[in-house]
Amino acid sequence: MTEKAGSSVLEELLKGARPEQAEAVTAPESLVVVGAGAGTGKTKTLAWRFLWALLAFPETRVENILTLTFTEKAAREMRERIAKMLDASSALAEAHGLDEAAACLSDARRRLDEAYVSTIHAFALRVIRESGLALPLDPGAGLVSPPREEAFWESFTAALDSLDPRELSRGLAEPWRSRAESFAASPETEVAVDAWGPENLAAFAREAVALHGSRGLEPDALWNWDPGKDEPARASLLSARRPLWEDRLGFFRDEVFPGLGDLSTGRTKLASRLAEFRERWGGGTRRAEPDETLLAFLEDLDATLKGASGKLKDTLADLMGETPAAARKVLEKELPLARSLVNGLSEAEKAARQTACRCAAIAWARWEEAKASGGTLTFDDLIRYAAEAIAANPAYGRRFHHILVDEVQDTDPLQDALIRALAKTGGGRLFMVGDLKQSIYRFRHAEPSLFAGHIRTAASRSGGRYVLLDKSYRMREDLVRFVNDCFGPPWADELGENLGVTYEPLAAPSDAPWWQSRNALETPPVTLLLETHREDPESEEREKKAAVRARLASRLVSKLASLHGKAAWDKDRCALRPLEWRDMAVLVPGRTHYPSLQEAFESAGIPAVFQKSQGFFSRGEVLDLVETLRALADPNDRLALAGWLCSPFSGLPKEEGLRLASVPEKGNPPLISRLEDEAPSVARRFGLLRSKALLAGPAAALESLLEDPDALKTAPPPDRPRMAANLARAAALAREFSDARGPSLAACAASLSGALRRALPAEEPDFMAEDEDVVRVMTVHAAKGLEFPVVAVAGLEGTGRDTSPGGPLLPSVHLAAVATSLPGEGAVPGEAVLWHRALEKDALEEESERLFYVAATRAQDILVLCGICPLDRETGEPDPKEDSWLSMLAVSHPGLAETALLEALGRDLAPAGAAVPHTPPGTPPSGPELELPSASPALASVSATGYALHSFCPRAWRLQERQGLELSWEKPSSGEPGGPDLGSLAHRILAEWDFSQESLDFLLPAELEGPTDRALLRLPPELRAPARRDPDRTALRAMLRNFPDSPEGQRIASAHGTGILRREWPFRLPLGNGPALAGVLDALWEENGTVHVRDYKLGEGSPFTERLGASQLAFYGAAGARLFPGKRLDLALVFLRTGRALPVALGPSDAERIEAEVREMARTGVTGPFGANPASCPACPWAKDCGLERLI
Repeated sequence: MTEKAGSSVLEELLKGARPEQAEAVTAPESLVVVGAGAGTGKTKTLAWRFLWALLAFPETRVENILTLTFTEKAAREMRERIAKMLDASSALAEAHGLDEAAACLSDARRRLDEAYVSTIHAFALRVIRESGLALPLDPGAGLVSPPREEAFWESFTAALDSLDPRELSRGLAEPWRSRAESFAASPETEVAVDAWGPENLAAFAREAVALHGSRGLEPDALWNWDPGKDEPARASLLSARRPLWEDRLGFFRDEVFPGLGDLSTGRTKLASRLAEFRERWGGGTRRAEPDETLLAFLEDLDATLKGASGKLKDTLADLMGETPAAARKVLEKELPLARSLVNGLSEAEKAARQTACRCAAIAWARWEEAKASGGTLTFDDLIRYAAEAIAANPAYGRRFHHILVDEVQDTDPLQDALIRALAKTGGGRLFMVGDLKQSIYRFRHAEPSLFAGHIRTAASRSGGRYVLLDKSYRMREDLVRFVNDCFGPPWADELGENLGVTYEPLAAPSDAPWWQSRNALETPPVTLLLETHREDPESEEREKKAAVRARLASRLVSKLASLHGKAAWDKDRCALRPLEWRDMAVLVPGRTHYPSLQEAFESAGIPAVFQKSQGFFSRGEVLDLVETLRALADPNDRLALAGWLCSPFSGLPKEEGLRLASVPEKGNPPLISRLEDEAPSVARRFGLLRSKALLAGPAAALESLLEDPDALKTAPPPDRPRMAANLARAAALAREFSDARGPSLAACAASLSGALRRALPAEEPDFMAEDEDVVRVMTVHAAKGLEFPVVAVAGLEGTGRDTSPGGPLLPSVHLAAVATSLPGEGAVPGEAVLWHRALEKDALEEESERLFYVAATRAQDILVLCGICPLDRETGEPDPKEDSWLSMLAVSHPGLAETALLEALGRDLAPAGAAVPHTPPGTPPSGPELELPSASPALASVSATGYALHSFCPRAWRLQERQGLELSWEKPSSGEPGGPDLGSLAHRILAEWDFSQESLDFLLPAELEGPTDRALLRLPPELRAPARRDPDRTALRAMLRNFPDSPEGQRIASAHGTGILRREWPFRLPLGNGPALAGVLDALWEENGTVHVRDYKLGEGSPFTERLGASQLAFYGAAGARLFPGKRLDLALVFLRTGRALPVALGPSDAERIEAEVREMARTGVTGPFGANPASCPACPWAKDCGLERLI
């Protein structure tokens, strides 16, 4: 095939590609890295690249292209996609008379099975088997079976338990034999085994081998570990924590100590402690202090704040910006870490950790020997030996002219090294596709920094190219914007520590011909369902988490039921169709959410399948199978035989089985004899099954049950698919057990019984077809690579991380091994674990954010977010857990949690200290869910200030909002006091003032005693500057002193005196499927059926401020019409300098008009147009900046 013919076919194929896809597909550089966001068509891009390699390079055949995927399913889908493209391109070439090209493509299609399209592990195994004697391995070596692996770790646990030197060193060659013998004989080892337990030590060793092995290390690295290798980690942590400690000391010296005033007159214990504390630490200026000094300060601060109470406690809270109790809570977490970093670790802890490392090293050496003698390999072995084979035989790597790698963000160091070796040895073009935002496999030792390094290399060097695919074909436009709003802010600077890559927002393919139809859905794109813990008003008992989850699950299921039959987008047909159950998925961070969801789905009668449940060993049919094996091994085991008789596998009705099994043993024939007498056909089936088990092994007996059409006939029909799948899984486990330990019925039954007894986590197999009309419930990890029209994400209250305590030992990338408790007398906590957690904290938080991103981007049309939001016990306000998914949502969409809880509770949030009323069992789910504002219009909310300025002139609004020009609503005349900061100070005083002269003197004294005056320190830092300026302070005092004498001032003061005045009253009112009205009312009171709203202005009133102020008040009036339906509204601007009130009238249709204008403003607020309003130019303070005056 000529290169010209190939180019013609490729050009036709790529007519449906976007420019960025075509750029990636045809990039000729030796390194091409593609950042592919969720739903941007990466699979199609990879398949096109495969065809490009064939068409652009006539010498390339299918076996010269290596395509690596992350999962077997992805490999199958990739092979199918390539096959379809080969068929289409062959037909295209033939239609254009390009016979040579057509023949070449047809040949490639026929030989596609020879192509290297697989997971990286399957490829590595193929390399090993094709490398023959190039490796010190049996070419027929295969993966180690789970039973063989379990048998090894059981034997190692037993060796640790006995500490017999001969047993622990069994099978080892020198030097490991001597090492194991000395380790077994060491007194330190005996103490460690007694303290930690052999099971915990073996479990730690197993995890350590996996972790350090994935990084290319070997057993010697753990055996030779010494405490000196901790120093880089300690230095890194000290470097990060020291500035925080210095800032706290500096803050006390600069702000807190001066603000405490004279403590000598105080008679409380707190006053005495604070005076002594200030005496010790108040001297000096900000300077670098030794670490020991900083630690002493933190310890002294903790002791000083302990038990703080009284008025001085409140003063201290104002000065610190947090209560003493809150400050101590932070110190309680920080001090143990600080002490261990400054003082170092004890020699006892270092020795204990070295013992743990050496234990893991011996286990590792034994494991390597066991695998070698058995001709078996682990997944990490496959990668390592494949890399060795390619290094030993460079010709093998040179066969690959093109290397295509998918999901690169999830590779670990060993896998990355193999990919690099392939590209370097063979010289082929490397094409890598991934999305850093979707790297969620850290528990499998994935390192996102590896892909980040490839991105930087491709973008910066010659011979490399980075291409971004950002057009998401998966999600409707509203969801695209929601995802960007939610994840853009936390990732604005960097996707993660030291990654050096910023957030790349998704975009909508708005130029697609079907895009407008695709976005015609009327269902809200995002819905938030929240619940909170409630309390029984009588017993004051707080609701258990399980009860809250059950209530939330019921609401979620009701929401899904309401969506069934609504419109969804069918991307294959490019048309709308009704939603079915199979279009819905519920994603959870962990399987602990399954029970409440399962009960809710069953109660509602909605078909749902819980995929990859960890409950395999908890299923009744698995227990029945274990009893079956025990009965087959010993028919005289009455309990086992009774279990088989009562199970569906006997074929007997359950009642008949129970009748036979319940006959007392004493004075009656054995159960097996009675079975032969009373149910001979069943006895014959049992006898045949036992003969099969004795002759062919336990797996053959279980497999024969699968082939028996009557085996599950007595089981409930809905349960049969799951039971059959679990039966097949049990047969596979029995087969693996027999291969590892021999075909012993009794031993196999004992092994499975032990797993039952220990409740080992084991996933159930999938037993539903992909087109089964059921709701899928799965973990977020299991949903990777999938998409659904409707996705519900539960568990927003969590971080998506496993928070289980685990054992007393943990392997660490940074510190080799850490312990939560140390061996020896007494429970001494380990301190290195604090270092480990501090070093891991950022990485874990970043992966949690990425996991939420993956969950949110599985949705095509509708996203339902569900969680439990606790309330602050003091304020009664929503208080999402720090670093939770809900806290991320609270940052990107402020006020949503509060509004969602208002909806859920059907009333105002609890005031400070109040309990949330208890909901009795059986109460229907709480009221309607909160629909998040639609992302189209783009602005989530519009403020009163923004609306007023946009009404004045959209271009002026853009200058202020987008270009940051200062908004000077009350700009003073030259030389006069005033300005925005003085206006803010005036609002602050008016929010607290009781309108008396004494109160004004307290809040804003005529004279200040310097920068530490108490009145200044009570103000937020940003308001202290105008209060310090004598002219501004004097002018503001004069305005306020005269204000209560004005008619409007008297009305407001009277409302305050009668207790009906509300000040600085915030509101946020979502317009259905639109933006929210948001603002803060300066003064509000209700009297005689009329709601009075006042907005303060500092100046005397100019045409500009009066016009803007009137628009702002009209906006408040529109909000008031919703907040106080049926009430008369009295709106007025109040000018503080003169006390004048300017009424603003609101007509009957004005509220509706303003809401329409707000919707239009939100729609155009991001992309425009931002038209000018020439009529406003004479009053506009930015008339000279926008350039319009030159056109008028």
